[in-house]
Amino acid sequence: MKLTIAAAVAASSLLLPTSTYASNADTRNLRADDTPPSSSSSTTTITSNRPNVIIMQPDDLHFYDIWNPPPNNPDNPNQSHDTSSYGLPNIESLRLNGIQMMEAYTTSAMCGTSRFSTMTSRYPSRAVSNDKDGRKHVVIPNTKLESQDCTKENIAVQFRDNGYRTAMFGKWHLTEIDKDTYTYENAVSSVKECGFDIVGGLYIENLWVVDEHFMGTYNDGSFSHNMEWVTSEAVKVIQEKSEDPFFMYFNPTVPHSDISVEGALKDFSCRDTPAGKLSSDLDIPGMTEEYGGDCDAYRKSIYDRAEDYNDLGAIWVDDSVGVLLRALKDQDILDNTIFVFQVSNKLCKSSH
Repeated sequence: MKLTIAAAVAASSLLLPTSTYASNADTRNLRADDTPPSSSSSTTTITSNRPNVIIMQPDDLHFYDIWNPPPNNPDNPNQSHDTSSYGLPNIESLRLNGIQMMEAYTTSAMCGTSRFSTMTSRYPSRAVSNDKDGRKHVVIPNTKLESQDCTKENIAVQFRDNGYRTAMFGKWHLTEIDKDTYTYENAVSSVKECGFDIVGGLYIENLWVVDEHFMGTYNDGSFSHNMEWVTSEAVKVIQEKSEDPFFMYFNPTVPHSDISVEGALKDFSCRDTPAGKLSSDLDIPGMTEEYGGDCDAYRKSIYDRAEDYNDLGAIWVDDSVGVLLRALKDQDILDNTIFVFQVSNKLCKSSH
């Protein structure tokens, strides 16, 4: 199941990712002072000024109780996940000022396969990559964007061909890579082939470190989760002056447990990236700026707000949402941006 929250402030139309089927749009949480504009005014806005679109899909984020109990959960109807007492204020801002889709279901309860559907509007069983070599099982290693799935039939290509700047940040997991010849630059090029003008902060797949269990992965152990880096790359697109709107596909690697979020915060810095080591910390309004640009001090604040291990990744994601919202507001484009926030799978017995 997916929680899909869409905040379309001035442009009151909703873009629902094509990987979901949704009914029962919940607008009960709209406050009195947040009433959407009339249909006539919003139509004029969209026609004369096409909205920017952001889709954010964190990796394995829990479905939290505050989002209201989802219906029809066959595995564990009493499953419960509380946020820390600090909460998730920026995600809550999206929920309270947007539309909460209460029956939006994932096409496949795994991170990579559900991303395929977000990108293509199709079940992952219909991927070109799953129609070869006698493949019958929809699994992450088989489900990739190949052939026309990459070059023609996906949402990024459609946005690009209709005059949008297209950008992708964070975890991809939709391209099969040769780990023996992997370079960050080649990984970026492979994602650009699937309709994106700009690719940054890229994690080509999961973060498994090379060891006796996961031989040959692209991670050499010099980097880990790094939400400051991924977020700062995305902010550059928001700040870019252009007459053309943008489509942004933003996939946080956290809180996926392929590599410890706690370890990432303690043992690595925001200078450690798949693209190489940065020369300095990142000064990001809404993240590190409040701590004088000190990445370690900012990361300590995540611990201060968390009540247990499971809070760390969620708080990191929530801060990232806040940075994007702040950047949109600073550029005076928040009211012309559709922000879709969705989780990929986190109600099934096992997820990846």
